[in-house]
Amino acid sequence: MIFFIQSNTVNINNYTIKDIPGSTGRLDVISRCILAALLNKDDFELQNEIWVFLKNYGNFIFKPKKFNYAIFPKNELLLTKYFVKIIKNECLYGETKLNPLHNIEKIKEDMVTSIHHFITKGFKIYVLLESGIPIYQFDRKELFREDTLFIIGSQVGMTFDYTQFSSNDITPLSLNNKSYLASSVIRLITVLAKISE
Repeated sequence: MIFFIQSNTVNINNYTIKDIPGSTGRLDVISRCILAALLNKDDFELQNEIWVFLKNYGNFIFKPKKFNYAIFPKNELLLTKYFVKIIKNECLYGETKLNPLHNIEKIKEDMVTSIHHFITKGFKIYVLLESGIPIYQFDRKELFREDTLFIIGSQVGMTFDYTQFSSNDITPLSLNNKSYLASSVIRLITVLAKISE
């Protein structure tokens, strides 16, 4: 499964590790989502990927198969520290591989272009919204296929308008009629996918 998350608010000009929420435009939320998508209790969630679209800094793909679990930063503080270095391109020549996130893929395509790419590949695409179609109305095995893309909606400055796409291309999906943190949404989907196998 693939998760997309976008932020128009992340700003690391005044970044300090002592106050990540207040000094990064809520990059902490993005970091929690990355951890929720990629890690379980003992290892990587190898069936997941997360694509992060940052309006001011570019677009990044996290694929667990490209990272080393032993050295991967497993908490929000460390992940943010290393991610900021990647974003700022602060690693000096020869030091890049010392950053455990050095295998992040950076792409030029924005989220809308990337969505179109997955539509042409035949992916089922869902945008997670409180006002979406309740999850119990879907067949679980159909919902949690490998070729499924989930867009995390209404979070961290996201202004993505899914109505610009055909209703056949993107389906609004609701996990419940209550609010969840974006990272909690990702973990719930991952757990439900495993239960539905």
